[in-house]
Amino acid sequence: MKLLLIFASSLLLSACQKSRNNPDEWEVEEVPLGYRGQARINPYLAAERFLSANGYNAKSSLVWSESEENMDIIMIPASFLSTKGMGMRALDWVEGGGMLVITVEGGEGEINDHQNTMRYFWSEEPDLLGFDYLIDKTGIEIEQNGWEVVEGTEANGHLVSSWHTADFELMQNGETKNYQVEFQGNVALSAKLGERWESADENIGRMVTTEFGYGYIMVLAHARAFRNAYIDRADHAQFVMQVANWRGAKSIVFLYGSGTSFMGLLWQHTSQAIIAGLLLLAFWLWMRIPRFGPLKEDDHIVLSGYGDDLSASARFLWRKKQLHHYLRPLRDRIKNKNHNDSQNHYQLLAKRSGLSREEIVEAMTASEIKDPASLTRIVHRLQTILKS
Repeated sequence: MKLLLIFASSLLLSACQKSRNNPDEWEVEEVPLGYRGQARINPYLAAERFLSANGYNAKSSLVWSESEENMDIIMIPASFLSTKGMGMRALDWVEGGGMLVITVEGGEGEINDHQNTMRYFWSEEPDLLGFDYLIDKTGIEIEQNGWEVVEGTEANGHLVSSWHTADFELMQNGETKNYQVEFQGNVALSAKLGERWESADENIGRMVTTEFGYGYIMVLAHARAFRNAYIDRADHAQFVMQVANWRGAKSIVFLYGSGTSFMGLLWQHTSQAIIAGLLLLAFWLWMRIPRFGPLKEDDHIVLSGYGDDLSASARFLWRKKQLHHYLRPLRDRIKNKNHNDSQNHYQLLAKRSGLSREEIVEAMTASEIKDPASLTRIVHRLQTILKS
């Protein structure tokens, strides 16, 4: 057994020595962390600059503002239409002659294409009331479909790879052009009143277009073709150009804001700090909360002198300016002994105690005591009256 262990150890040491002497055997692996700066915030920065370089008026924004209303095309993620009011505003803009491009999935700015991390750990998917309102008004239907790989590029919308690559065939100036566009997810689209890119066997596809009023609505299953990390794949750049010039438009704005809640943003940017804080809180509660089980009787007895308690009570009453509690018991005993007689008895009390009438009146009626000496003097006079 010892010989076997020695032999295994020697093999391990020789392998380590061999790897150290031959650096060619080391394998270097690159782990993409994602973009930095503006490209990390704006997922459509590359598409925006590509269109600008080709003569288009392209820009990006987080919010729908008045300046966007002068654009020919507005591209938004479905999560942007989180309220019914936002959906109504978008339809009003389309009805006036604009073109709205909506991506059902993958269009938010907070998504990192290089890291498959979950966005939120406690919240469910947000309610897209505005998007539901829009697709209901336009007759567009959305469902989940298990896309299969289809060989060949003969028809529009065939899926020919594991990345759900769809072949689109467009007629432009009498010439047929084919484009390959990658989609993610299993979103299937169809339009009752519009055009759809159909798959091989079903009347559903990955992209639908429909007219609304004087405008046009295009719905894409995923925003992959427009995002920075994938615009150089397949025919995405050419497809972006075709979408921007779908109706001869020359201006387009990418809105990458979403309906993310404050808690969602907080978790996204400070997740490590939140987890550390929750663990610290749990540990503090575990240390502070009493354990389960029967209550133990408190047998701890603290003895203190009467004078200490009296001094503590006196200091408390002095701070609270409630000094009449010192005098009231003595005054009540004097009044009881004199049967609550009128002030005429002040003269009688003065005669019996040897104090003046003014001193008697002060001892029986004084309410504002400003210093300890006055308090001591009044208590001494009350005690003299009781003894007489």
